[in-house]
Amino acid sequence: MALGAQVGAGLGMLGPIRSVAEEIYVTFDNVAQATTPPNGSRGAKPVQWDHWRAIDAHEKARGRATQRPRLKVASRDDLLELAHR
Repeated sequence: MALGAQVGAGLGMLGPIRSVAEEIYVTFDNVAQATTPPNGSRGAKPVQWDHWRAIDAHEKARGRATQRPRLKVASRDDLLELAHR
């Protein structure tokens, strides 16, 4: 039954919204598991949160030198080098 039909039937909003949210969460989780190779497969090094923070700090430092909020690193190779120092 569609969300609008459930609400129109007097079932309220919380139940249908929770149900849809749970379906979305499960769908995204399934996609992530299906598309994320195990660490180290094919020689890939994952970029974790701490790696991203190092990239972010580097971009902000470059920006301060030019009086900008940040100066983005555009090269994939440069980003990976920064991440895995």
